[in-house]
Amino acid sequence: MTNLIEIIGENNHRISFSDPVYREDGYLSFYTVEITAFGLRAELKIENSAYGDDPSNFFEELSEFRNGWEGVKDIQIGSGDLIMRAKCDLSGHITLGAKLSTGYSPPSWDVEIMLQVELGKIDALSGKFNAFFRQASNN
Repeated sequence: MTNLIEIIGENNHRISFSDPVYREDGYLSFYTVEITAFGLRAELKIENSAYGDDPSNFFEELSEFRNGWEGVKDIQIGSGDLIMRAKCDLSGHITLGAKLSTGYSPPSWDVEIMLQVELGKIDALSGKFNAFFRQASNN
């Protein structure tokens, strides 16, 4: 059972996915994303829309590119509550970004982090995200 996913970069900076809340039918309805870096900690509860993508789709797509890719891959969750971006360089290093946003109407805030992840770790992350987003329906 996967209730926590942590993507950890240099200096223990991290993006964490936790606290999944499932409906009776096994669908993941809410989860929490936390960004921790430079003494800052921000978290946001994200609603998992039945009509959009989720981070498991994003990491599954990234895992298909065994030798990296050109340009930036990104995903927007909800109305921009969570935006993730990934760019791969020629040596297999991925710059992975995550932005949390409470919206555009005051009071509001945005927090964004960029971490470096090795291309070889994307398959494992994809599996963790798939388990996190699909586990209740697999029981």
